[in-house]
Order: sequence, then C-alpha cells, then structure tokens
Amino acid sequence: MKTILRCLASCFVGLLLLAGCASPTRHSGIWEYRVVEEFNYAGKLEPKLNELAKEGWIVVSASTSIASGAGNPMTQVILKRPRHQ
Repeated sequence: MKTILRCLASCFVGLLLLAGCASPTRHSGIWEYRVVEEFNYAGKLEPKLNELAKEGWIVVSASTSIASGAGNPMTQVILKRPRHQ
C-alpha cells in the first residue's frame, strides 16, 4: 500500500511539474521581428548577427537564394525577441 501511495504521489508531483513547464510565460506571443538581408555577404553577416544577439535577437529562420538573372546569392535571416513594453 505504501508503494502505491508513493507512486501516486510521484505521479502527482510529476504532473504538477509538467503543467508548470507547459504554462505560457509572461512574454508568450508578444514578439517583435526583424529581417536581415545580405547579397553575397562574404563574412559581413556574422558580425551583424552577433551584435543583434547581444541586443536579445534570436534567429528564427535563415535561407539563401539566387536572385533571377543577377547570380548573386542573397541570404535572408529572420529574427525575433520579446517586445519591450
């Protein structure tokens, strides 16, 4: 009987912890976004992204494509951070 009670207590505590982890944070859904684009960046993008990271920006997505006709690769990085209120 004690084993069953301990197991139930452990399950209850585990569920409480999981519920706390799943609850929304204070900043949930309140984001601001920024798009950074560089053509043929050749090392210019990394220092810029490092500076933005110091300001709290987080990379959400990055892609590189070749503009039609131009032949220069264009890299686009989308960043987000909690909106300052």
